[in-house]
Amino acid sequence: MRGFTLVEILVTLVILAVGLLTVGPFQADTLRNTALNKQRTAALALAQERLEALRDFAHAAEVEAIANGSDTPIVDGTTFTRTWNVQPQTDGSFAIVLQVTWPGPDGTVSADTTVTLSTVVSNYLAATEATALLGSASPTVTLSTTASGGCGCGGGGM
Repeated sequence: MRGFTLVEILVTLVILAVGLLTVGPFQADTLRNTALNKQRTAALALAQERLEALRDFAHAAEVEAIANGSDTPIVDGTTFTRTWNVQPQTDGSFAIVLQVTWPGPDGTVSADTTVTLSTVVSNYLAATEATALLGSASPTVTLSTTASGGCGCGGGGM
């Protein structure tokens, strides 16, 4: 007797079907996570772009004019909300916290759909202009940046 029997073929098809049905949800999760990571990358780029704009000054008076604000850029059909909060510090620097949010697949904003960057902008220009006028030593500049956001891990996030 050569070949396969009908029973052997049916058993093989059942095993194959069970295997494919098991892999199906993982594929759907992978597609969802890929879309979320693409949005997270766009949000991070938007946050970095705004922080660089807030840190780009030619004169000390421009540093003093930094203000809180928000806007809603659209990237690849997704509407992002970008909000920045500027807090003057006692040493003359400014702490900036910038948050970018966007609606997730269910239409709500969560930790997985939020990117936050923070930095400190030293009033280096004011110190430099004062140094040029007074002729004293160069000022010291201190910059720090931190980032946070969802992990992009399957299912629960952070």
